Amino acid sequence: MIRPVILCVDDERIILSSLKAQLQNNLSASIEIEVAESAEEALEIIHELIAKNIEIPVVIADQIMPGMKGDELLSRVKKLLPQSLTIMLTGQASADAVGKAVNKAGLFRYLSKPWDEDDLILTIQSAIDSYAHQKKLLQQSHFQKVINQTLSLALKPLSFDEQVST
Repeated sequence: MIRPVILCVDDERIILSSLKAQLQNNLSASIEIEVAESAEEALEIIHELIAKNIEIPVVIADQIMPGMKGDELLSRVKKLLPQSLTIMLTGQASADAVGKAVNKAGLFRYLSKPWDEDDLILTIQSAIDSYAHQKKLLQQSHFQKVINQTLSLALKPLSFDEQVST
């Protein structure tokens, strides 16, 4: 079975290493952790995972990176993966910048560096649970739509000629 992926994006390797280790040590073995050192690399990984039909329930990105900033990346992620939840992780942003990022990228949550490990794990677990719940609701909605369509066809009154020809 293909495991879903949490993607972590930061231009500092030590941050990525610490983030990956904490997530691997605290989350279920049913989740894969991928890392990218830039927004551009993250988008390449996302496209590869989409091509392989691998779910990406959570993307965590630093705000301040060379090239594309985190809010722009997470905004693009929302367009590519509308169901995925995005989390910004940064120590550089002001409250105003965070507010703009939340609005622009539709963030699930913002965490500041240095982060508290318990808060990080709780946030990620909450995002994974929310993603799973949202997925289940979409499936139920789809099933309900199919049931309603089937019932409307089954209960559709037919003329005598239509009944005889069936």
